[in-house]
Amino acid sequence: LKSVNKQWHEFWSSQKARHEKMNEDRDRQLAELRNQLAQARSAPRAAPPLPPPPPPLPQPNDPTDSLISDTTEAMRRLERERTRLADELARANRELEGLRQENEVLQAQAALYQEDFARERADRESAQARLAELRDQLGEAPAAAAGARVRQGEAVSGSEPLLALSLPG
Repeated sequence: LKSVNKQWHEFWSSQKARHEKMNEDRDRQLAELRNQLAQARSAPRAAPPLPPPPPPLPQPNDPTDSLISDTTEAMRRLERERTRLADELARANRELEGLRQENEVLQAQAALYQEDFARERADRESAQARLAELRDQLGEAPAAAAGARVRQGEAVSGSEPLLALSLPG
């Protein structure tokens, strides 16, 4: 039981550490992407003339659009990763709950076995004590019976040979 508990604890600790590291990596990547986005948005731009010109048509090689699309794709990738990790965490939690239930069952079985063992030991000790008591009584019974036979033999016949025959050998 201690071995199972130790294995379970090691498994849980490794899974927890793995999930924490993955969350830290995801948070770090997300912070980096947010910083990049903030830097891209805060990059100094030329002041627009008083009458603002119409917005420029997007250029196919515009670095800002590329950065935004890369950031958006990275955010989608991170969201998929977050979803996958959430699913994995839910699966690990279900597995953990199953292990907890199994642990409870095993602890109950161990308690039952200990109780049964203690009961059997007490019964065995009681039987041994009863056996010793009966042996003691049995040891006293032949001596008492021999004494009764001697008394009967003397009363009936008064002869010595009966006394010699009735003594335990």
